[in-house]
Amino acid sequence: MTMTRSIANCLAVLHLSDPTLFDNAENLDEEFQLIKQNYHQRILQTHPDKNPNTDGTDFRNVRASFGIVKELYSNDNVKNNTFATYLAKDNVDEADDGEYNRYFSSENVPSWDFYQAAADEEMPGYKVEGAVSGRSKCTTCKKPALKKRGKKKKGEEEAEAAPVADAAVEAAAVVSAATTRGQPEIVKGEIRVGSLDDRSGAYGRWHHLRCWRVPKKIWQGLTDATDADVVLQDLLNMNEVLLTGVNDLDDEQRTLFVAHASSSSNWASYDTWMKQNALALTAAAAAGDDNKENKQNRLSDQEDGEEDKKPPAKRARTTKKKSKPSPGLSSSNADASASTVASGVAKGSTSAVVVSSNAVVKTNNRFVIPKPGIGLAIVNKLEGKTFVMSGIFPEVGGGRGLTLGKAKVKAMIEAFGGRCTSAI
Repeated sequence: MTMTRSIANCLAVLHLSDPTLFDNAENLDEEFQLIKQNYHQRILQTHPDKNPNTDGTDFRNVRASFGIVKELYSNDNVKNNTFATYLAKDNVDEADDGEYNRYFSSENVPSWDFYQAAADEEMPGYKVEGAVSGRSKCTTCKKPALKKRGKKKKGEEEAEAAPVADAAVEAAAVVSAATTRGQPEIVKGEIRVGSLDDRSGAYGRWHHLRCWRVPKKIWQGLTDATDADVVLQDLLNMNEVLLTGVNDLDDEQRTLFVAHASSSSNWASYDTWMKQNALALTAAAAAGDDNKENKQNRLSDQEDGEEDKKPPAKRARTTKKKSKPSPGLSSSNADASASTVASGVAKGSTSAVVVSSNAVVKTNNRFVIPKPGIGLAIVNKLEGKTFVMSGIFPEVGGGRGLTLGKAKVKAMIEAFGGRCTSAI
């Protein structure tokens, strides 16, 4: 039996049950800001990362309740233009069950850090919409091809020859790219994305969708960039928090926006982020391999000592095994390996190394996924247990970027009877 939820119930989940809480708000926008503040507090309190022993129901209830309230606000459907109306004793307005379940049923959960960063945003930093006129111009396409250079002193012209040549080549590339993208004008009805001007409170610096670089704070909130439906739900969850206008796009526009946002080639700072993680994780792996090598040396020394204690006859018949070199990174080549990792990641290569939130491992050292009933793997060993996945899993492979290894790990847990309630 489906439970009937009122708008008042949704507000109560966000700890807003008293209509006088909105008395100090001068307009609906200020009321919604108060609701957002409570939402951020509740979503951080109930997040699975901070509550690993729960099934995530409270978290999903907070997310769905805010989704209902947000839909009313973004669609201009708030009764009497104030949320206080829904908290009156005689109010019986019900929430849309379909909308509630759409927000509640999603088991994909961005990390706690993502929500913490979102809580710092007082207003959505970006807006997506169909251009209302043909007068706006794309900030990327209308950039000047070449900056003006001041007059150089005698003797400096030769030194500046190479930079001038490089600038000319760069300018030609900019012109060529602009020609490929099209004219700076954004056609009426075409999707455009703008950013918030903190001083004026208005959105400007518009871009063609194809020219827009998806900010890091947005793409890090995409829980599965390979699934268009999941990406759309993630973007709707961010609506009125990190960006605005997603709700107002028609089906065709949404499809285009989702396709653009889900492609890592459009993600701002993605290559830099991957390089930084690769370098840091390579250093960690190198340190771990040094410890492993030291342990092997200690074992080898111990074996030598035991060998010396044996009687001469037994010692002559015994052949000491040579210790195998560590397959990982040694301290002598850590710097070179870090450079190789960064280069491989930047090019999207997965044949040399794989990047993880915990370590960098070679692909020939992949984790072998156990199968129920084979070897020591007990059938239904995880039955009745619930898991919250966090990070990436390069040891098992599959997927890329923020989804690396996630699908295979989830399948492994479920094969042993476990359940995954959320993942990033």
